Amino acid sequence: MKRKNNRKRFFQVITVIIIVAVLSFIIWILPEFLLPSINQISPAEEKVIAIQNEYRQIIAQIIGGAVILYGIYSTLIRIEEIEKNIEIAQEGQITDRFTKAIEQLGHENIEVKIGSIYALERISIDSPKDYWSVIEVLSAFIRRASSLDTISKENKAYKDIPPQRSIEIQTALNVLARRKMDELELAEDRYLNLSLCNLRNAYLGKSNLSRTNLWRSDLSYAYIGKANLQNAYMGKANLQMADFSNANLEGVNFKESDLRKAKNLTAEQLSKAKTLYLAKLDSKLEKEIRDQFPDLLNNP
Repeated sequence: MKRKNNRKRFFQVITVIIIVAVLSFIIWILPEFLLPSINQISPAEEKVIAIQNEYRQIIAQIIGGAVILYGIYSTLIRIEEIEKNIEIAQEGQITDRFTKAIEQLGHENIEVKIGSIYALERISIDSPKDYWSVIEVLSAFIRRASSLDTISKENKAYKDIPPQRSIEIQTALNVLARRKMDELELAEDRYLNLSLCNLRNAYLGKSNLSRTNLWRSDLSYAYIGKANLQNAYMGKANLQMADFSNANLEGVNFKESDLRKAKNLTAEQLSKAKTLYLAKLDSKLEKEIRDQFPDLLNNP
């Protein structure tokens, strides 16, 4: 490798010497061939010499300009290479950060888990192309760690109101709930998958749950106040005792969901839903829907 570099330097030196010789010939000798020579001293010779010097200056300026342009071009090439190297280095760093965060997500220490969740959120912001990978990792984490299978165990320990979600599950929900890249999700036809989850007594206030798949998830006692559930799918979801205060329910599919004893849920809110076909409602609310928005109860 060292011998190869020495040969490269040698050829570079030879190239520079040749260029200098050629430029010297062009500037100092070539004008005398291009312009007529005078053998005897005469007043006309001074004029010829002056013209030769002007010609040399013009050529020197042209060559100087070419050198400057070449320098600018070389600088731009170097800048482009530097930017590519920086981008490659950053991608490598993000990959390392992503891998480490996923490993820490399975750590036994709660503080390490929470740190990994926030690290993943930071990656989704720093690297838009990794945004959806982060969303999928966090949603899969919630589906696995808080599946419907965990309900029976909770029911043995808590007879009445179910417990709040564990701190790591709630932290992951918070990160997903404040996602803001809806345009990317729409462009790629993506949606958040939180189906078959135990989300009982979870805090989802002001959450962005648009286009979220919550099929058969249990959200009983959850607070969903002021949440954006636009076009969410909540088929067969358990929504008993959930608080829907000022939630956006436009386009929500409530097919076969259980909305009995839901709090702060009005007919006006439900009027914007996609369907309430076979949904379970309190008798009073169901009567309002039948009287004012009967089509919602039909099979869409």
